[in-house]
Amino acid sequence: MQRRWLVGGLSLLLTSCGVGLVKTAAPLPVAVTTPEFSVTYPGAFRQSDPTNSTIYIGKQGLITKAYDAGRLAPTVGYTSILVSELPREILQQYPPPKLIAALTADLQQKRAKILKNRPRPNGQSLTISLERNGETNFTRLDYLLIGKRLFQVTLSTKKLENLEEPDYQNFFNSFKPQSP
Repeated sequence: MQRRWLVGGLSLLLTSCGVGLVKTAAPLPVAVTTPEFSVTYPGAFRQSDPTNSTIYIGKQGLITKAYDAGRLAPTVGYTSILVSELPREILQQYPPPKLIAALTADLQQKRAKILKNRPRPNGQSLTISLERNGETNFTRLDYLLIGKRLFQVTLSTKKLENLEEPDYQNFFNSFKPQSP
C-alpha cells in the first residue's frame, strides 16, 4: 500500500514540476536535392543511396531509381520518390493520359481502392487505400511526366487525415524536378 502511495506521490510531484509536461520537438523539415529533383521532407529524413526498382506500365517493366526517406513521424509512414527514364517506345505507345491511366489500372489490379483522383500540372495525384495483412494503409501517389522522365512521389500513413495536414501537403508542393 505504501509503495502505491509513493509512486502516486512521485508522479504528482514530477507533473507539478513540469517534468511530465515536456514534449519532444517535432523534427525540422529537411530539404534534399538530387540530380533528378529537389524536395522538402516534413520530418526525420534517413539519407540513403537510391536503389533500383521496377514499376509496370501495362505488362512492361520499367527500371526505376527509388529514393526512400524512411519514417517521417510517429503517425506517418514512409515516403519514396521513384524516377524513371522513359524509352521512346513507351512514350509513343503511351502518350501522357494513357500512361497515367495504365499506372492507375495497375494499382487497381493490386486491389488499391482509389479515394481521390485529381489532376496536377504534368500528371495526376491519387489517394488510395490498400489493405495488407488485415491493416489499411493510405497513400498519396503523384505521377508526374516531365520530358522523358516519370516521377512517382508517395507518402503512406495509417490515418487518412494525416495526408491532408499542411506539413505533408507542403511536401508534395515542394517537389521540383531538376532540368534533364
